[in-house]
Amino acid sequence: MTVRCIYCNSNAQVDWGGEFFKCRSCELVYRRTMPGEADLIEMYSQCYSQDKIVSGDTDMDSGSVALRNHADFIGSMLRPPARVLDYGAGTGELVQLLSDRGYRATGCEPSANAREEARRKYGFSLFSSLDEVQEGSCDLVVAVEVVEHLSKPWVMFEKFADLLAPEGRAYIATPSTNGLLARLLKSRWREAAKPFHLVFFNYPALDRMALAAGFRATKYIRYSPLTADSVRSRFAHRTLQFAGLYGGVRAICYK
Repeated sequence: MTVRCIYCNSNAQVDWGGEFFKCRSCELVYRRTMPGEADLIEMYSQCYSQDKIVSGDTDMDSGSVALRNHADFIGSMLRPPARVLDYGAGTGELVQLLSDRGYRATGCEPSANAREEARRKYGFSLFSSLDEVQEGSCDLVVAVEVVEHLSKPWVMFEKFADLLAPEGRAYIATPSTNGLLARLLKSRWREAAKPFHLVFFNYPALDRMALAAGFRATKYIRYSPLTADSVRSRFAHRTLQFAGLYGGVRAICYK
């Protein structure tokens, strides 16, 4: 049976091991069988159970160090009081960090438990769906470790473009299939082992999808925000970034 890419419909698919195919045409890596909506709802309800939110063990959050570094990077490219939307906001930590720095920050988070924790902890409400956000109302849309969770991420790229004001930007951070561990381990890579990770990108795959969704250009960020702050970790991560083998791809998409 001919297998066609879920995105570009090419039949140039290769086995990436385990549950994954890789498209040689658009370079997207994706699950052979996507979980159904009910399966995903169950996965996320378990990850964002009240007990896991309280313990900080949701396996869905980027971590305080990473979020502070992302906030610093946002500050380097966009000045307050710009309007920023964090998509996949979790319990709202990045929204709070950006609000503290003077941005008009809001967030969107599908999990009701996570939204309730944001309200309890920070005192603000998050959108439950991007359909609640006015088109053209954002200067920047942020998606940190989110697009890999989507079975049809190209739909979300189109929505991001619609939400942005003229000259707006989207900042995307997602695991990279060009990273050292992804290249060595493929389907045994820890990111691929997470059942809620459905698609993976490298920069060419992300660039292609963003342009097709209506963005006019993208920019690859080689020396992107780091996820750890120890000297040893920073040295290791910067070395991998220099070599083009870092485990994450980060890009700015320009409307």
